[in-house]
Amino acid sequence: MTRVQRHMATTKRRDVEATGNEIDGRIAAMRLILKMARPGSHAEALRALREAFPDASLAERVQALDP
Repeated sequence: MTRVQRHMATTKRRDVEATGNEIDGRIAAMRLILKMARPGSHAEALRALREAFPDASLAERVQALDP
């Protein structure tokens, strides 16, 4: 592996880790909103999360439902 390839692999790994941390933070924020809103059903919870986090994927919103 060349020096450039090693650098690119390291940079890509850092980007993935940063993205993972960003998603973890967003899910934590979603869980806080759910804790405060106390929705009556999963449908209400997903609706509230979609309104609060329109750019979040459905997978992220569903993950926020799990404690």
